[in-house]
Amino acid sequence: MTFASGIAAAQPTATAYSDRMARTPSHQQAPPTSHAGVTARPASNLSALLIVRLLASTALMVSAFIHGTLAIQLGVGGPLISQGQLFTAQAALSAALALAMLTRDDRIWLVAVVLSVVGLGAVLASVYSPIPAIGPFPEIHEPVWLMTMLVSAFAQAAVPALWLVRQIAPPE
Repeated sequence: MTFASGIAAAQPTATAYSDRMARTPSHQQAPPTSHAGVTARPASNLSALLIVRLLASTALMVSAFIHGTLAIQLGVGGPLISQGQLFTAQAALSAALALAMLTRDDRIWLVAVVLSVVGLGAVLASVYSPIPAIGPFPEIHEPVWLMTMLVSAFAQAAVPALWLVRQIAPPE
């Protein structure tokens, strides 16, 4: 056997490859991938995921509007960190994440979910138990459910819920 014939014998033929692929069940084949190795999704999944992204972006914009309005009412002056400054930061982060959610889909969800869960926790804690002043942070206590708090809590709860829908039950 010569060197060239040994190499030719070691290389699989096209028919051997097609025979092996024909014997492999379709559920064991790798999913189709797009560029950069990202798994491609069917068109119906993409439209459903776009709707989920739009709903989450809308919820973040609602939160940004409410917190921005409250920040204007409270003002941003005062001690080192005031409620107005906290509301301004929440509004700015929510608005930035809402816009980023429209253009990206990857890690933006993680940041949006964390921000929403922390904001929802702060709303719930401020209603049900007073949050004392800790270091430069002001005391936060509002023992009644105002309409702005209710809408803000609903918008902030919607983001993790939509993330769960996106993760657990993607449309087929």
